[in-house]
Amino acid sequence: MTGHDVSFATSRKMWRKIKRQLRRCKSRVDYKDGGINRAINRFIEERRGVHPPKEETFAPEVLIPCFNQGRFLKTALDSVNAQCARCKVTVINDASTDDTLEHIRRLQAEHDFTLIDNPLNLNQSGSLNKAIEQSANNLFVVLNADDALTRYAIATILWVLENDAAVRMVGGGCIPFADERTLLLNARLPQQLGYAPVYRRYGPEQARRYQEINDLNMTMSGCAFLKSAWQAAGGFREFSERICSFDDRDFQMRVSALFPVAVLEEPLAFWRTHSSTGRAAQI
Repeated sequence: MTGHDVSFATSRKMWRKIKRQLRRCKSRVDYKDGGINRAINRFIEERRGVHPPKEETFAPEVLIPCFNQGRFLKTALDSVNAQCARCKVTVINDASTDDTLEHIRRLQAEHDFTLIDNPLNLNQSGSLNKAIEQSANNLFVVLNADDALTRYAIATILWVLENDAAVRMVGGGCIPFADERTLLLNARLPQQLGYAPVYRRYGPEQARRYQEINDLNMTMSGCAFLKSAWQAAGGFREFSERICSFDDRDFQMRVSALFPVAVLEEPLAFWRTHSSTGRAAQI
C-alpha cells in the first residue's frame, strides 16, 4: 500500500467516525425535520417535576469567558464597573494561546475581579459551568470578553427578577459596533431606565412549539439567569446532549422549557462585530 493509499484509508476511517457522531447528534441539530421541536419536548418530559424554588434575594456576578481576546477585556470590565460596584466579576481565561494572560495581569491592578485560569481549553460552555460551580452567588450575567454591557443592563435585569415572581432568566438584544467610537453612546445612556421595561415572556407553553433556533432570540452577552435555573436545566451541555448546536441558545431554550424567561425590547449589550476568534461559540 502506498503512502497515498494509507492517507486515503485513514481519511475514510475518520470520516466514518464523524458520520457516526453526527447520527448520534442528529435529533439535536436537524432543524429541517423538526429536530429542535422533538428534542425540546423530550427534554420537558425528562425534567417534569424538576422545579426548585426561586431565590428570594439576588447576589449578582458577571462571568466573562475569554479565549484570545485579552486586548478587549478593559472595555468589558469598564462597562461592568460603571454600573455595579457590588457585583462580583469573574474572568475565565480559557487556555488562551496569545498574550491574553498578560492583559489580564495588567488589568488586575485597576479592576477587582476573580481569575479562573483554565489549564485546558473548556470552550464557553465548560468555562461557564466551572465558574458557576465554584461561585457562592446566585445570579449570573454573561458578558463575552469582546463585548460590553449597556449602562442600565444590570439594574434592569434586577428589576425584572424582583418584579416578576416567575421569571428566572432575562435577556435582550444588542447594539453592534466595530470600533470604540460607538461605545460613546453608552455614556449617554441612563444607569436606570426611567420606565418599567417591556418584555416578552417565553415559558414551557411556548417552548413546546419551538421549531427554529431563533424562536427564542437573545444575545449571550447580557443574558442573566439564576443558579436554580442553571441547576434545573442541567447547566451548559456537551454537544451530543443539546437541543440545538449552539451552547448558548441550547441553554436558553432549555431554561425557557422549565421556567418563564423575559426577553426585553431594550438591548442589554454592545456586540463587537469584527473580533470573534471562532472559539466562543464552538462546540
